[in-house]
Amino acid sequence: MSFSKEIRDEITDIKIYDDNEIIALLSGVFMFCGSVVIKGNGKLSFQINTESITVAKKVSLLFKKMFSITLELYQKNNYNFNKEKIYTLEYTHTLNEISNILKKIFVLNEDSSGIISIRSDIDEIITKNENAVKSFLRGAYMMSGSIADPEKSYHLEFISHDFTFSQNFSALLNESNIKSNITQRKESFIIYIKESESISDLLNLIGAHKSMFKFEDIRIKKQVRNNINRIVNCETANLSKIAKTYVRQKKAIQYILNKKGLSFLPNELRQIAILRLENEDDSLKELGEKLPNPVSKSVVNRRLSKIEKIAQQIYEEE
Repeated sequence: MSFSKEIRDEITDIKIYDDNEIIALLSGVFMFCGSVVIKGNGKLSFQINTESITVAKKVSLLFKKMFSITLELYQKNNYNFNKEKIYTLEYTHTLNEISNILKKIFVLNEDSSGIISIRSDIDEIITKNENAVKSFLRGAYMMSGSIADPEKSYHLEFISHDFTFSQNFSALLNESNIKSNITQRKESFIIYIKESESISDLLNLIGAHKSMFKFEDIRIKKQVRNNINRIVNCETANLSKIAKTYVRQKKAIQYILNKKGLSFLPNELRQIAILRLENEDDSLKELGEKLPNPVSKSVVNRRLSKIEKIAQQIYEEE
């Protein structure tokens, strides 16, 4: 089972007892995957599509609880995407009945002239209530949310076909301290979250606590692996640098030894040159401690640099 489905199953199983939270969840459900269909003879229907039979049954149950209506459930193959079956919930009734239900879940507007339209905003009754926001976001994920395998990348997204609503939904996420952005993919608008902390916060907000802990476990393990790799790479680079420096220093000392003899060097340089040849694995600090009069590693480094310069001068004078 994909991580997306694990999250969906977890939040779909959450029991809701507060009517306002149920309304908010149904609003989130419809705003992402709901539509209104004209049937003729003064009748309308609203439809809700989902790829999850579990979600379909949960949504149907909540509509029945709130409005005492029974939604028809049927399925069809998802030929467009070559995925699982599509489950459609449908309720057909008079214009007044349908519009009253959809107004109550804040997805329809009716102006002073009686003209009805689907809303692109999120009602303040939802946005001003923390628990209602959680339920709205839960409904949104149930219908349209998906997440990448966190082992591979951090990416959670919602798909909408209404740009204005996408902007309002993204604003709602951002107001909840969940950083989101919008991009267009063909005729759809993608509200996406890339930051791992924001993804974790969203999972916590919608009540997917088990999935959040799993996500955090993966995230922490990845961070540890990345930190270890950085340390190893850094140490490898340092060892490589040390090895190259030693080879360069040894060549300089050997060159002086062959051309002039180490007695050519001042006493303090001759001492460190001999120690360098005899103790190739020692650090600068260790070399400094072995001198008759111990010195710091910065002093050792300066003396070895002087030896390299002397070797270069001898080479240039030949």
